[in-house]
Amino acid sequence: MSLSRIEKSQWSEFCRLLNAQLPGQRAEIEVASLELGVQTAVRWLTVIGVTYDARMDAMELSLDGVDHLIFHPTEVYMESGSGGVESLAIVERDVWQIVTLRAPLMLPRPAAAV
Repeated sequence: MSLSRIEKSQWSEFCRLLNAQLPGQRAEIEVASLELGVQTAVRWLTVIGVTYDARMDAMELSLDGVDHLIFHPTEVYMESGSGGVESLAIVERDVWQIVTLRAPLMLPRPAAAV
Protein backbone atom coordinates (compact mmCIF):
# COMPACT_ATOMS: atom_id res chain seq x y z
CA MET A 1 0.00 0.00 0.00
CA SER A 2 1.07 3.51 -0.74
CA LEU A 3 -0.03 6.77 0.94
CA SER A 4 0.10 9.94 -1.19
CA ARG A 5 -0.73 13.56 -0.48
CA ILE A 6 -2.72 15.17 -3.29
CA GLU A 7 -1.82 18.80 -3.95
CA LYS A 8 -4.76 21.22 -3.84
CA SER A 9 -4.17 22.27 -7.45
CA GLN A 10 -4.81 18.62 -8.45
CA TRP A 11 -7.99 17.95 -6.41
CA SER A 12 -10.48 18.47 -9.27
CA GLU A 13 -8.51 16.28 -11.67
CA PHE A 14 -7.93 13.66 -8.96
CA CYS A 15 -11.70 13.45 -8.33
CA ARG A 16 -12.36 13.10 -12.07
CA LEU A 17 -9.89 10.22 -12.35
CA LEU A 18 -11.13 8.61 -9.13
CA ASN A 19 -14.72 8.62 -10.40
CA ALA A 20 -13.71 6.26 -13.20
CA GLN A 21 -12.80 3.65 -10.54
CA LEU A 22 -15.85 4.16 -8.33
CA PRO A 23 -18.83 2.52 -10.12
CA GLY A 24 -20.12 -0.22 -7.84
CA GLN A 25 -17.78 0.65 -4.96
CA ARG A 26 -19.09 0.98 -1.41
CA ALA A 27 -17.84 3.56 1.10
CA GLU A 28 -17.70 3.96 4.85
CA ILE A 29 -16.98 7.46 6.19
CA GLU A 30 -15.53 8.00 9.65
CA VAL A 31 -15.08 11.45 11.18
CA ALA A 32 -12.21 11.78 13.65
CA SER A 33 -11.10 14.66 15.87
CA LEU A 34 -9.72 15.16 19.37
CA GLU A 35 -12.99 16.82 20.39
CA LEU A 36 -15.38 14.21 18.92
CA GLY A 37 -13.30 11.04 18.93
CA VAL A 38 -14.03 8.71 16.02
CA GLN A 39 -17.61 8.47 14.76
CA THR A 40 -19.01 6.62 11.78
CA ALA A 41 -21.00 9.00 9.56
CA VAL A 42 -21.83 6.56 6.73
CA ARG A 43 -21.74 2.76 6.59
CA TRP A 44 -21.08 1.01 3.30
CA LEU A 45 -23.27 2.91 0.87
CA THR A 46 -22.82 2.77 -2.90
CA VAL A 47 -20.57 5.58 -4.15
CA ILE A 48 -21.97 7.78 -6.91
CA GLY A 49 -19.03 10.17 -7.21
CA VAL A 50 -16.55 12.55 -5.63
CA THR A 51 -16.17 16.18 -6.70
CA TYR A 52 -14.21 19.23 -5.63
CA ASP A 53 -15.76 22.65 -6.26
CA ALA A 54 -12.93 25.21 -6.16
CA ARG A 55 -15.32 28.20 -6.13
CA MET A 56 -17.07 26.94 -2.98
CA ASP A 57 -13.88 25.28 -1.68
CA ALA A 58 -15.89 22.15 -0.91
CA MET A 59 -15.43 18.46 -1.52
CA GLU A 60 -18.60 16.42 -2.03
CA LEU A 61 -18.89 12.68 -1.63
CA SER A 62 -22.13 11.58 -3.30
CA LEU A 63 -23.41 8.25 -1.99
CA ASP A 64 -26.66 6.39 -2.45
CA GLY A 65 -29.08 8.63 -0.52
CA VAL A 66 -26.40 10.81 1.14
CA ASP A 67 -24.37 13.85 0.05
CA HIS A 68 -21.43 14.26 2.43
CA LEU A 69 -19.97 17.78 2.14
CA ILE A 70 -16.61 18.90 3.47
CA PHE A 71 -16.16 22.68 3.40
CA HIS A 72 -12.71 24.29 3.22
CA PRO A 73 -10.60 21.13 3.21
CA THR A 74 -6.90 21.78 3.81
CA GLU A 75 -5.36 18.43 2.87
CA VAL A 76 -6.31 15.32 0.89
CA TYR A 77 -4.50 11.98 1.10
CA MET A 78 -5.11 8.76 -0.80
CA GLU A 79 -4.05 5.23 0.03
CA SER A 80 -3.75 2.91 -2.92
CA GLY A 81 -3.12 -0.79 -3.29
CA SER A 82 -3.17 -3.39 -6.04
CA GLY A 83 -6.88 -2.73 -6.72
CA GLY A 84 -6.54 1.05 -6.98
CA VAL A 85 -7.59 3.65 -4.41
CA GLU A 86 -8.54 1.97 -1.13
CA SER A 87 -9.11 4.99 1.11
CA LEU A 88 -9.09 8.77 1.28
CA ALA A 89 -8.39 11.11 4.17
CA ILE A 90 -9.74 14.63 3.87
CA VAL A 91 -8.64 17.13 6.52
CA GLU A 92 -10.86 20.05 7.48
CA ARG A 93 -9.16 22.13 10.20
CA ASP A 94 -8.55 19.56 12.97
CA VAL A 95 -11.18 17.08 11.73
CA TRP A 96 -10.19 14.08 9.60
CA GLN A 97 -12.80 12.48 7.33
CA ILE A 98 -11.64 8.97 6.49
CA VAL A 99 -13.33 7.33 3.50
CA THR A 100 -12.73 3.59 3.14
CA LEU A 101 -13.63 2.08 -0.23
CA ARG A 102 -14.36 -1.52 -1.10
CA ALA A 103 -15.89 -3.49 -3.91
CA PRO A 104 -19.18 -5.22 -3.10
CA LEU A 105 -18.96 -8.86 -2.16
CA MET A 106 -19.74 -10.92 -5.25
CA LEU A 107 -21.55 -14.06 -4.18
CA PRO A 108 -22.19 -16.98 -6.52
CA ARG A 109 -25.71 -17.56 -7.79
CA PRO A 110 -27.75 -19.92 -5.65
CA ALA A 111 -27.81 -23.48 -6.89
CA ALA A 112 -30.93 -24.38 -8.86
CA ALA A 113 -33.47 -26.45 -6.96
CA VAL A 114 -33.53 -30.04 -8.16
